[in-house]
Amino acid sequence: MIDEAAKGDAERLKQIGARIGLSFPPSSRLQFTNDERGLDDAVRVKVTMTASDYEGFIASSPLSGEPLALEKRFFLGKNQGAWDPEAPKELPTGQVRLPNASVLNLGVDRSGGGQVVVFVFWHET
Repeated sequence: MIDEAAKGDAERLKQIGARIGLSFPPSSRLQFTNDERGLDDAVRVKVTMTASDYEGFIASSPLSGEPLALEKRFFLGKNQGAWDPEAPKELPTGQVRLPNASVLNLGVDRSGGGQVVVFVFWHET
């Protein structure tokens, strides 16, 4: 039986990933997304994925090799509904500047055992 929700998540995450330069693994489940179009576009995405898939995800991302630090959580902004980067006790976060005057911020909550929650905030400057 095909999981329609997972299929929809995969398609949406593929579209988002193509826009912001990330490749989300098959275990990813969309928890929140917000796409703001304007003078400076912005995309916020919150996904869950298996801890083992996270390792490959981060290794293939523009943040590969970049340190994630607890004191950088502010890069993800304030809580707003299901977007809640202030909720996890610990949220190591990193930032990398990308071509075309854009920035990728990513934080990971590893408190869920075999599942991690990944917060992604991409924006133009």
